[in-house]
Amino acid sequence: MLLILIFVKLAAACIPTQFVTPTTTVPITTTNPVSTTTTTTTTTTEAPTTTTTVVPIPCNICTSPYNAGCQGMGVPSPTDWCAISGSFPIMFRRYPEETTADAQCVITFSCPAGTAAYLLTIVGELPANFGGTGTFSADCWDTGNFNTPGVWTYYFFAYGAAYDFSQIRCKNM
Repeated sequence: MLLILIFVKLAAACIPTQFVTPTTTVPITTTNPVSTTTTTTTTTTEAPTTTTTVVPIPCNICTSPYNAGCQGMGVPSPTDWCAISGSFPIMFRRYPEETTADAQCVITFSCPAGTAAYLLTIVGELPANFGGTGTFSADCWDTGNFNTPGVWTYYFFAYGAAYDFSQIRCKNM
């Protein structure tokens, strides 16, 4: 009973009313003067430039294994391209730094997003850093008789294998 009384009271109290006043529209006429002046706008757009920095190699015999023929995203084709050396950090280090009988040169880098490291070996091209994840690192004997001096080697620890390679590139995935 109380509920019905509250409902009836609210229904009677909430009847919105709105009064609408009719308005009359008056047409407005405007005239635009004719212009005899012609304006020409020329826009010049400069192509963006990319600056690349290549770090010098502190090694004597070992040379950079990164593929110098890489031309960047989409070149030579949208499905087969590789990142340009110098467009991402590549570090070289010589261990030990002084000249000794067994000096080793090490390359370390992480491929840019959308790419993964691939090695060019005697058996063909092999993926090197598990689908682009993680940092790639390989070494080259700069002196000594432990291995062939001047040859880069990548160790696949997960497979217990090592591969000598001549080139590496960050290839599109």
